Amino acid sequence: MLSEIMPVSIFIGTISLCVNILLALYRSIIEPGFFKKIYALIGTVFVTCAAIWLFIVSLVPHAALDARTRNNLWPIVHQWHKRIDEFHISNAYGLFRRMTGIDGRPEIIIEGSNSLSTGWKEYHFLYKIGNPSERPPFLIPHQPRLDWQMWFAALGNYEHNPWFVSFIYRLLDGDKDVLKLMDTEHLPFPPNKPPKYIRAILYKYSYTLPTNTKKKSNDWWTRRKVREYFNSANLDEKEMAEFLSSAGIPLEKTRFLRVTNAYLKKALIFVRNYVTVIKPTTFIWSLIGTGFCINFLAPIIRL
Repeated sequence: MLSEIMPVSIFIGTISLCVNILLALYRSIIEPGFFKKIYALIGTVFVTCAAIWLFIVSLVPHAALDARTRNNLWPIVHQWHKRIDEFHISNAYGLFRRMTGIDGRPEIIIEGSNSLSTGWKEYHFLYKIGNPSERPPFLIPHQPRLDWQMWFAALGNYEHNPWFVSFIYRLLDGDKDVLKLMDTEHLPFPPNKPPKYIRAILYKYSYTLPTNTKKKSNDWWTRRKVREYFNSANLDEKEMAEFLSSAGIPLEKTRFLRVTNAYLKKALIFVRNYVTVIKPTTFIWSLIGTGFCINFLAPIIRL
């Protein structure tokens, strides 16, 4: 499929570039005055040569999506790109251009237990995938930071994500502020009695196929275990404390701020306690709806 689409995209890009060059030349020709016309033509020709060269060089990172298209490029194009590669003039850019999901969506499942051999229970998040039978929620335009960061952590390992180890430590300690970021209605352990051990397992999730709908199952997802992401740990282990210390993450809350406005503090606490009761998605849409209502009613009120 890409082998057929890539040449078409290059053709469209070429046509677009040619149209813009012709329009620029036309605007230069119709400039009033002989000297202005010559000056505009010289500038247009210079910019046109640079644009054509940049377009040709950019074909190399663009064709990186398909090996066949990349190999069909002229050798001179690869040579030009190689000479300027160190200057990063032409780059393949795209936010999350390499997405996951081809062989399954990686997800980290955190489990807690009071015994290393049995009794492992899953921690549930507010938005990210966990329970295969739970329907994916609609949360636009809200972006839950913890669930979002868990996706990044699933793409690597915990050594590159020290915050994840700190997260595990807070769960073992029963930190209420951290637990509020999760599904508090389905906590496997009460906040005052956290589990003795916590581990994390990496799974690959895939949507349930339509062919499986005949089976008596309400699952939205199927999952398979890939590996153990984070070995079982407890608060007594020195390795976890040393890892967090080396990453510059304090184990205890050591930062205290001096209150300069007691009334503002009480107001912020009141607003926070009120907002946390509302679902984030509902809260954000309420603000957006309020903004639209104000913009709509403002001209009427002025009349």
